[in-house]
Amino acid sequence: MQLLAKYRMSLGISGENTMSDWNTSYSRTCAILLLFILTMLIGCSSDKKDKADSATTETKDLDTNYYSHLSPEEQEIAEMLNEALQRLKYDDKSGLYELEFSYYTDENSYDEYIKRGEIIYAEMDSIHHLDVLDFTFYGDDSVALKVEYVFDPASDGTQSRLPDQFKLYWSHDRWVKPTVTRIHHQLEYDYKIEKAIEAAEEENQ
Repeated sequence: MQLLAKYRMSLGISGENTMSDWNTSYSRTCAILLLFILTMLIGCSSDKKDKADSATTETKDLDTNYYSHLSPEEQEIAEMLNEALQRLKYDDKSGLYELEFSYYTDENSYDEYIKRGEIIYAEMDSIHHLDVLDFTFYGDDSVALKVEYVFDPASDGTQSRLPDQFKLYWSHDRWVKPTVTRIHHQLEYDYKIEKAIEAAEEENQ
């Protein structure tokens, strides 16, 4: 009873208030709480949209400022890599997932992917863009890149750069930049599928 009396007092209800007063105050409190929750939900939704819009805008800016001197195929690769990095900047790792080999993505969902140790801690919150300095194509199935990760300007206006080298692979009509997957596993996967198709065709003859 003492706790109830204290709660009633905190709502501005004296011991002489009627039950109607209690219901009115209680309803007012619930309405305030509901309004607060709705405000928070709308704010979170707006924040996520702003982040997604920011990533899209930054990628479009790069399209006009950086890609113009590249060949169409080089431009496609640079755009693809920068889009994945811009999404990662806002903690969206789906760009990395989409660049993995299909032997993994066919069998594992995005939710499973982001639980992997290599991916949980992957972050690029201060990345500005990726400069691709050199393309070396090996026939039609792979390309070696020399790149620099360019980070957001510091307070003095300078931008840090981090050099790197890696390969992309042409697999199933798309370029793949694997983070956790490996080319030899994809070749094994493709071989098994090919053999399964051949066996099915023989049975149908």
